[in-house]
Amino acid sequence: MLRPPGGPPTHMTRCQPVRETNMPVGSMGLYKSPSGDRWFLVHEPGSARVCIRHEPNPASGGEASMMDIGEFLAQPRGPQHDELLRLIGSLVNQAPIYR
Repeated sequence: MLRPPGGPPTHMTRCQPVRETNMPVGSMGLYKSPSGDRWFLVHEPGSARVCIRHEPNPASGGEASMMDIGEFLAQPRGPQHDELLRLIGSLVNQAPIYR
């Protein structure tokens, strides 16, 4: 949820909705739950956005969804969130990419 200066909160999805095509280019598996739900870290083609894609288990009949990382982390914490935070933390131990 975003709050424009002086305004009420608004719900804005910065990531593109899931299309009927295959997985977007630039994705990596993030977490798979015991029930079969899967989460992916996705780099949207043609943009600098990085999003989370959730694919519910087939038995649930739910549809895949894309969300902004901030929106994902604002949800109640689960093991999928821990895995994203672990991945981000692992980047801190790498050499800096700036010169």
